[in-house]
Amino acid sequence: WREVQGEHTLPPYLFSECGLTHIDLPERLDTIAEGALGATRISRIVLPEDVLVGASAFYGSSELAEVVFPRQARGVWKGALSLNHVDFISGGAFQRMSAVERIEVNGDVGQLDGWRTFAECPQLKRVDFHGVVLGTGGPTLLADCPRLEQVVFHGDILSTGLGAAEHCPLFEGYTVKGKVLRSQHKDFVPQV
Repeated sequence: WREVQGEHTLPPYLFSECGLTHIDLPERLDTIAEGALGATRISRIVLPEDVLVGASAFYGSSELAEVVFPRQARGVWKGALSLNHVDFISGGAFQRMSAVERIEVNGDVGQLDGWRTFAECPQLKRVDFHGVVLGTGGPTLLADCPRLEQVVFHGDILSTGLGAAEHCPLFEGYTVKGKVLRSQHKDFVPQV
């Protein structure tokens, strides 16, 4: 993926570690490449429609508290908090985000990779998926989130391999308000 860039790309590491506090992204932006907004001081960012968020795009941006995703995103890779419809969320997408307290996915998710997708987020308390999740991979969606209490799937899940959380002492289990058609892991126990 790192070799592929759209016609209107924020290049890799463009603003990384530069102390940037605010940015207005152009509507025609189609790709935020790896590390492009990493280690900045931005607290809120609004992403354009149909954007692809590259690996570690926001990595180390400790003041980032809110990312507003468009109605449709092409993908969110490791290191990318309100999301709408997204085709793919990679493992590690929400890792080491020290200020974020809540993440909401307001649309459907094509594939949710379950390898430490939400990890090392000391303030994170809740994650909500409001639409259908077509599939999940990997057993460890959650790791090292000491304040995390709830992950709620409000819609149906077609297939999941999600399992227990690691080092999330307040987390008591997933809540699924829709249906789970196929579960591959014994720790994923849906509750209605």
